[in-house]
Amino acid sequence: MLFNFAPDEIKAWKRASNQPEAKTIDETVADGPALGRRALHVVMNDLTGWDTFGVSGLTGMFPKGHTLTVFSAKGDGNTSQLAVEVDEKDGSRWMAVVPLYPEWRQYVLTPKDFRFWISVEGRAGAEMRSNPRTPWGSASGLRSRTRRCPAGGMSSGSGLSEQHPSWVGT
Repeated sequence: MLFNFAPDEIKAWKRASNQPEAKTIDETVADGPALGRRALHVVMNDLTGWDTFGVSGLTGMFPKGHTLTVFSAKGDGNTSQLAVEVDEKDGSRWMAVVPLYPEWRQYVLTPKDFRFWISVEGRAGAEMRSNPRTPWGSASGLRSRTRRCPAGGMSSGSGLSEQHPSWVGT
């Protein structure tokens, strides 16, 4: 298990946003997806572009022979999708989007589920996929009206001026 979402564990996590002055709540809660499991609870306000919460400097994110990203998540009526980002040591950024529901659901993402986010020249292309052997950081968050594009990527739309709570656990 990569994250336990203990309060001391998320102290090193950082928020990134196009609107850093917007209030955001990030906390760990004991009410995770299973008995005895904690979760990260994030409430983002007045979303006008993107807002994420995550950590970098990870090592051993995927043990040898493992490539799946497994987690549980839920949202509410205002939060119907979650963007999951994995960053590699070379600066490459990879994003996947999952639908959220009011109840906890488990998600299993393969490297092919992650799409290149414009970040490092030469890494984009139909055949390029994230490399689970070189992850360096991970974040989850929202992008206003994040949706899949015809080519399988993502784009952002206009702002969303309300609260957007989400929960992520293992």
